Amino acid sequence: MPIVANCPGAPQLIAQIPKVETNEKVAEQGVVIHAALETNQFDDLGLTEKGIALRLREMTEQALADWIAFIAIDGVPTIVREQRLWMRDQDTLRPIGSAKIDFGAFLDEQALVLDYKSGFIMPTSAEKNWQMKMQAICAWHESKKQLKHIRVGIAFSRLYDKLDLADYDEEALIAAEWEIMRALEKAKEEGAPRFPGSHCRYCPARAGGFCREYAAWATIDTIPFAGISDKVDLAIAISKLSPQALAQIHAKKAVIELLLDGVTARLRSMTPEQLSEVGLKKKDGNNVRIVKDKAKLFSLLTEGDSPLLTKDQLLEHVTISVGSIDDIVSTLNPSLPSKAIPAKTEELFGPALDKRENQPSIKKL
Repeated sequence: MPIVANCPGAPQLIAQIPKVETNEKVAEQGVVIHAALETNQFDDLGLTEKGIALRLREMTEQALADWIAFIAIDGVPTIVREQRLWMRDQDTLRPIGSAKIDFGAFLDEQALVLDYKSGFIMPTSAEKNWQMKMQAICAWHESKKQLKHIRVGIAFSRLYDKLDLADYDEEALIAAEWEIMRALEKAKEEGAPRFPGSHCRYCPARAGGFCREYAAWATIDTIPFAGISDKVDLAIAISKLSPQALAQIHAKKAVIELLLDGVTARLRSMTPEQLSEVGLKKKDGNNVRIVKDKAKLFSLLTEGDSPLLTKDQLLEHVTISVGSIDDIVSTLNPSLPSKAIPAKTEELFGPALDKRENQPSIKKL
């Protein structure tokens, strides 16, 4: 819905292009986290995924308790998870849109709808979020407009935890319904225009480099570097940019990287003949060696009549990331907010850790 609302021509383009797989690890983690929350089974998750899932569950329980206190209605709410709801034409009841809600609670004329986010990018606030607006309207239509109040919320957990809520009364639901209907009508118009922006990050058309508007928007600030391949010449060109130009390029860092990933994925899907026409070819990937049995490896190195290494010597070659320790601490303390994990790690393992300051990051004011 955010794509449709901001770029009316996107649905028509998406319908014409093949699906391009990007294999984004964070997206794959989101799938297994959602599945665990749906079934309430967390044992098979990795440390990172389990920590996020447990914190999202805690936020859900808190949001549900607060909502029950807010509506002050006796009764047990009906709970649904991972359920698709439909927005319908009110004259014909024909489905015209849908939303899959991660968690929903319904009681009398009240509803609570939550959406889980586990990526690195903080989503748009619930009050302005088109996805949450669509979820509210779909829940309203499924109730045949019997719901009088719907609370929507985004439960976000990754680098930190946040529960962002917004409330829709009947007047707000009517206004949101009109906004969505207007956006859907614009998307149906022949030759609907496309407008690039931050919403492109989630658009399937950008992954394979199919959208010219996205490609132009993502790379227009890099035109001064066209044809430069020498690192020294590149450094000189960057030194001549104004602070404003530097800021514009930095703001598009993520979308430029996504554009390049999508273009690479599409090139890999092409035949050798197609690649040859543009002066490219596929090169076989290197064989990557991985350790499949850590216990066996340690045994071969340190045990037996003539061990290759003592355990102290082995420790000199083993690297343990602080992130891995944070994951362990998070699993052992599932109720602890993610922002409190580093302090807990410091409390438990401080004497074994050292602190070094990274380069400063660049953020918006």
